[in-house]
Amino acid sequence: MSMVSEILMRLILRIGGYVYGRWKQKVQV
Repeated sequence: MSMVSEILMRLILRIGGYVYGRWKQKVQV
């Protein structure tokens, strides 16, 4: 269970960071 939660956390962090970066660019431009 610990391994699964760790993978899930990394996936959420990666997707979240990607979406946040794109959203920031859109707002800036």
